[in-house]
Parts: sequence; C-alpha cells; structure tokens
Amino acid sequence: MKLLIAGDKTRFYHLEGFMNALQKNDIKCKLIYDIEYSNKFFDINIKNRLGKQKKLKKLLDEFGPDVVLLDRLSGIATEITKAGIPFFILLRGNVWEELKWAKETIYTSPQKRLSFLKKQRFIKTCFNNASVILPISKYLENVVRKNIPGKK
Repeated sequence: MKLLIAGDKTRFYHLEGFMNALQKNDIKCKLIYDIEYSNKFFDINIKNRLGKQKKLKKLLDEFGPDVVLLDRLSGIATEITKAGIPFFILLRGNVWEELKWAKETIYTSPQKRLSFLKKQRFIKTCFNNASVILPISKYLENVVRKNIPGKK
C-alpha cells in the first residue's frame, strides 16, 4: 500500500513520526508540502497555476498512491478527486465555527464575501469527496456528525 501525506511544514515533525511508524508496517509513504502543489484562489499567474497542477499530476502518476492523507484542507483535494484517488482529512479544528466567525468579522466587504463563498463551497466539496474524516478529538467527532451526517 502507498500513502501520500500532504501537510504544512510546521507539522512535518509529527507527520514524519507517523510516516515512520507506518513504514515499519510495510506501508510506503511520501510526505509533501501541500502549498507547493496547490493554487491560490486569486492567483492570476496562469503559468504558475498550470505548473503546480502538472507537478501534482506527475507526483500522483509516479508515486501512485492508493490513498492520500490531507493534514489540512488543501487545494490539492480537487486534483486528487479528479484523479479518482480516495483521500482522508485529518480534522484539527472546528471548521464550521471558524467559517461562521470569519463571515461575521473578516469577510464583510463584497470582494471578501466572494472569497468567503468560494472557500465555503470548497470546504463543503472537500468534506463530501473525502473517503474518511479523521477528527483529532471526541468533541470534533460530534461536530462532524452534526455537520456531515452519515460520513465516516
């Protein structure tokens, strides 16, 4: 089995420990920095956007993961879904509460509201397409059950 782990560099220390434990059980793993493979919402540099998509496609083709673990919600989830590869989301916080507060405090202008709606749609799509959502606490398990009934 091959597992691709995508996350933030600040969490690599913990992800590397997890990866090493899996490799002892004959699971081939690869750890990547997700930002190097995903595009920003308002990135107008087409060459940069296409380059990151090609880089991710090449990685998926060469490594051939059976499953992908996303350490956070990331733009690569869209490309992974297109490739037909199942993915797991490691949920570290209450995304729905964060969205609620962001809408009320940060995203008040029309421009920012557009960004908020795009982010909200993206998060919903990620959770709907994820094979498994892995909350890190009992509290988050209940939050996931409430917001996404019927999801593993």
